[in-house]
Amino acid sequence: MALALHFALGGVYLAILPLWGAVPDEPLHYSTIKYDAEFVSQPTITDPRPWAEPLAVYCFTADPVGAGGHGPLYYWSSVPLFWLTRSLTVEQQLYVLRAWTLLLSALMIPLGWLVLRRLFPADPELVAAGTLLIAVWPHRLLMSAVIYNDIACATATFYYLWLLLRAAGDEGRPHHWFWAGAALGLAFLAKRVALVTFPGSLVLALLQARRRGDGRRVVLTHLALWALGFAVVGGWWLLRDYQLYGALFPTEPGFEARHASWLEQWYALPRATFWWKIRYILRGLWLSLWSQVGWVPLDVAGWRPVALTLYSLFGLGTLLTVLGYLGGLKSRWGGLSAETRDALTGAVVMALGMAYGALHWVMQYSFHNNEETGKHAQAILVCLVALAAAACRWLFGRRAGGAMRLAVMVMLVFNLAAIVRLQTFLIPTYRPRTPALAHERVRDLPSGAAPGIWHRYRVPGVTQRGGLVDMPTSSADAWHG
Repeated sequence: MALALHFALGGVYLAILPLWGAVPDEPLHYSTIKYDAEFVSQPTITDPRPWAEPLAVYCFTADPVGAGGHGPLYYWSSVPLFWLTRSLTVEQQLYVLRAWTLLLSALMIPLGWLVLRRLFPADPELVAAGTLLIAVWPHRLLMSAVIYNDIACATATFYYLWLLLRAAGDEGRPHHWFWAGAALGLAFLAKRVALVTFPGSLVLALLQARRRGDGRRVVLTHLALWALGFAVVGGWWLLRDYQLYGALFPTEPGFEARHASWLEQWYALPRATFWWKIRYILRGLWLSLWSQVGWVPLDVAGWRPVALTLYSLFGLGTLLTVLGYLGGLKSRWGGLSAETRDALTGAVVMALGMAYGALHWVMQYSFHNNEETGKHAQAILVCLVALAAAACRWLFGRRAGGAMRLAVMVMLVFNLAAIVRLQTFLIPTYRPRTPALAHERVRDLPSGAAPGIWHRYRVPGVTQRGGLVDMPTSSADAWHG
């Protein structure tokens, strides 16, 4: 049922969401796939250069602007499909790669089920409802329906969390820690956001070790094997970044500490302004946790009642999760195993780490990205659902599965409202113009060097003017502009 909903709703989004930059990052991820396929190498973070406008131009270039710092996992997995479909038009190939992303992200459903089943083995109804909730989560579905690197990170992180629970569990063996670390390295090779799980993972490992009475040598051995697994799979990427940029976690040009530090802002800004920024960022994180904020808008008259109702229900769910968790914590989670209790503590630390990561990124680097931070939270979505399930179990007892199914129904209504909003307003109003080269075969597109730009295709009819690129308006312009 969960997989059916994933493919049904994800397929609808895949079909109706326009190409050519309607989902802003999609052309950049596609361009990076093209780069890896054409040059059989990983891009580097290059010197600052003008961005192309409109974003559709990146569907015809091998220019990973904005994605040079991302790991290769998603792009490498897409390269064979890129080569196999070069006889298709650019438009057709984009849809094929979208379908591949939808298939890849489907792994989150069984992996989420495995995590929840381990945490709540005596409550299959709660596990099934939690798995359904993951399947119909709107922001996860958006990322699954387009060409998007972040969903590979989320999928690999789900896999890591399952292996981590197995390693930290009572039947865990030393080699399980190695494979858990390797899975974290795999998620890191998709995107660095996977590292928000590190503090919570460490807390979980230490809590489980204390409960079992493991000695210091055993604990250090497990952690060393965990680190070794990560190093074997993901360590080379850290070394590459340090060798190329002199930093383990380099940023794209233009994102290097554009704002004052936290301490400088604390002393320079009025207290009211400083705390307003914190509240503003957390508000954006909470709103974008569920979906793209504009899909069901709060500030459009005709949609305001629907949006207020849905977001009020989301707010109620958030409040009940917090209250249920605190209540369960106070009562020592009666009925839950010690392993599950430790895992829930680790999940809370991961959620707090995700929130701090969002605060740090927006405060320090990119304030306009306030409502994009929810996409990073999809990597620990199973942790958030597990916390909600545990809270429902404490609040509603045997009816916890029913309460979670109500949450699934709310998410389904949100998805339907978003689809209606997309079809009736957002897509007709903001659909990007289809470029003339859209119907050319991928293998027939010429390539070459544009002045001052390394490894970018020379797109016929496209000119760069002070950072703006004009797309051709006709086939004749495309080839003879």
